[in-house]
Amino acid sequence: EGPFVASQVKGWGRLSWPDGSSYEGELIKGLRHGQGLYIAPDGVTKYEGQWQGGRRHGMGHLTYSHGEASYAGEWQNGAKHGQGRQLWPSGNSFDGQWRCGKMSGHGTMLWCDGPTEKNTGQWEDDKPSGEGAYTWQAPKSFAEGEKEMPSQQMNNCYHGQWSRGARTDRKSTRLNSS
Repeated sequence: EGPFVASQVKGWGRLSWPDGSSYEGELIKGLRHGQGLYIAPDGVTKYEGQWQGGRRHGMGHLTYSHGEASYAGEWQNGAKHGQGRQLWPSGNSFDGQWRCGKMSGHGTMLWCDGPTEKNTGQWEDDKPSGEGAYTWQAPKSFAEGEKEMPSQQMNNCYHGQWSRGARTDRKSTRLNSS
C-alpha cells in the first residue's frame, strides 16, 4: 500500500509478506529506505529506525524475546555498527562500539546472571582485546568451621592487556569495598 511513481512504490507506505511480517514507513523503489517500523512474523521481533536499500542503516532500535532483549544504536548495511547498547534476556548488557555486528572498540560488558562481573576496555570480534579492566566477585567457598570472609576480599580486579579474550599479563589486585 502506498504511492506509486513510475510503477515504483515511493514515499510512505506499508508492505506485508505472506509469512505475516510487515513494514510501515518510507520506501524508495519498493525498498525500505528512510524511517520505518518492521515487525517480524513472530509478532515479537521489531525494528524501528532508519533503513537504506532495504537494510537497517543509521540509528535504530531492535527488540525481541518479548521485549526482554534489545539493541539500540547505530547500524550499517544490516549489522550493528558504531555506538550501541545490547541487552540480553539474562539481563547481561554491552554498551560500546560495534563493527560488522560484533563488539569491537571501546565498551563495557556487564554480567548480572550470576556473581556480578564487569569488563571495561577494548574489544575485538566479541572478545576483550587490548587494554581493559575486569572486576568480579569471588564465589563464596569456605572451609568447614571458617567464618565468612569480609566482603572486600570478594571484590577482585584485573587491569591489563587482553588478547582474543585471554589475559596476557598478571596485574591482578583486590579492591576494597567502602
